[in-house]
Amino acid sequence: MATLLTYLIVALFVLLWAYTAIPKFFKFRSFYHILGSQAIPKWSVPILSVMIPLVELAVVFLLQQKSTPAHEEPCSAGWAGKNM
Repeated sequence: MATLLTYLIVALFVLLWAYTAIPKFFKFRSFYHILGSQAIPKWSVPILSVMIPLVELAVVFLLQQKSTPAHEEPCSAGWAGKNM
């Protein structure tokens, strides 16, 4: 049951992030104009107008990836295992 709930929550987040990112590409001129009217430096508008949707799509991609363990056992042959 917990796994099903986890998949449902991840699917909702994927839909949310995709819903926010994709229209920015289809209405790029409008997004660029709106971003240019915000209180940010004018030199950053071309950079942000491309990076914001790309980062949002990257979040969609990363949310779909299988998670890995957060902590792994350190290797005893590594620098932390050596006596100084």
